[in-house]
Amino acid sequence: MAGTGEHPAAFMSFDSVEPHVLRTFQPRIHNMFWKNRTLVMPVMPERSET
Repeated sequence: MAGTGEHPAAFMSFDSVEPHVLRTFQPRIHNMFWKNRTLVMPVMPERSET
């Protein structure tokens, strides 16, 4: 995602994975230290565009 570079971010969407499955992975990834940064992985509910 575009930004100032101070807090880099990425947005990933998984269309064929149920939210409860993503929540099982969340504890494994959330707060992981990678490339001198701490990863944050919130699982957000699906948003309707209608």
